Amino acid sequence: QAREALEDMSARAVKATWLLDERESEQCRAAKELESTRHALRVREAEVRELQLLGKYFAGRAKPPDKPELSLAALAEDLRAKCGKLQEELEALRAERDLLRAERGRSERLAGAHGGGAFGALGRAVSGADWAAAASRLLEQPGRSPVAC
Repeated sequence: QAREALEDMSARAVKATWLLDERESEQCRAAKELESTRHALRVREAEVRELQLLGKYFAGRAKPPDKPELSLAALAEDLRAKCGKLQEELEALRAERDLLRAERGRSERLAGAHGGGAFGALGRAVSGADWAAAASRLLEQPGRSPVAC
C-alpha cells in the first residue's frame, strides 16, 4: 500500500513538473511576444513623433529635412514641453505665495484686533514663509486652539 502511495505521489510529481514546464514555456513565449510588441510600439511612436515634427516645422518644403534639422526640431519640442511644465509649476507657486500672503495679512489684522497678544508677538517675530511654520507650532501647543473667524 505504501508502495502504491509512493508511485501515485511520484506520478503526480511528474505531472506537476510537466505542467510547470508547460506554464513556464508559455510565460517565456508571452514575455518574448510582449518585448517584441513593446519594441514595435517604440518604433511606431518614434515614427509618429517624426511625422509630427515634419508636419509642424517642415510642412511645404520641397526637400525633406536632414538629420540635424530634425534633431533640432525634436529639441525645440522637448524644450516647449518643459517650459509648459515649468509655467504650470510657476502658476502653482504664485498661487501658494498669494495664499500665504493673504493668511499673513489676516493674522496681522487679527493680532491688531485682539490687542496683540500671542498673535501680535508672533506677527512681530516672524514674517513671510516663516509665519506659517510658527503659527503651526503655536497652535500645536497644549491648550491652544485655532481662532474662529
